[in-house]
Amino acid sequence: MKPCLNFGHTGAASNVGIKQMQNLKDVTDHVFEFFAQKDITFSLIRKVDGNLIPGGVGCFKFARAGEGIYYSNGLPIVFVTRLSSETGCDANVGKWYRKQWYYENYLRKVNPNCTHLTFIHASEKEGLLSTMIDGVSMVMAQEFNQHSFNTYNPGGNSIFYYDTDKGTDTWYDIQAKLLTAIRCSRMIQMKSKPDLFTI
Repeated sequence: MKPCLNFGHTGAASNVGIKQMQNLKDVTDHVFEFFAQKDITFSLIRKVDGNLIPGGVGCFKFARAGEGIYYSNGLPIVFVTRLSSETGCDANVGKWYRKQWYYENYLRKVNPNCTHLTFIHASEKEGLLSTMIDGVSMVMAQEFNQHSFNTYNPGGNSIFYYDTDKGTDTWYDIQAKLLTAIRCSRMIQMKSKPDLFTI
């Protein structure tokens, strides 16, 4: 049986969720434009076609949620995803694990230094934030994750969470974390390139 990578439907997001998705899309677009100015190989993929997924399991799109995969020199370097909810989180965590499956079984096999960067937005007062953190916590036990939440894990899962009760604008913080992830991934990629002049 082939794994299911459905990306869900388009009717579940609230006004707050739609704003968060638009903010993430603005940040990821802005960061893409910044790096693409000096790196012609730099790209941002928002739709994964079935021919890019082993076994041809169909496709999923990231355009609406602002998610995507950054590539440099033909290799995936940072996979950006989000988790957010105002009413419940089981379905969202389930969708996130499908993306995690894709990260572990495809992106990390193409480039072991690729990082899965996730941003969680939920209410602590409603109990949703801690439930979401618990829901995704098992990935932090993977051997490629040296650190826990709110810490950068190069070549692993970097999961940062925000309490929506605080009403803080996270745009600049997300941008800074994304810039760090891409810079670190590109630095690792450049160091691992073989030197053509060394025997």
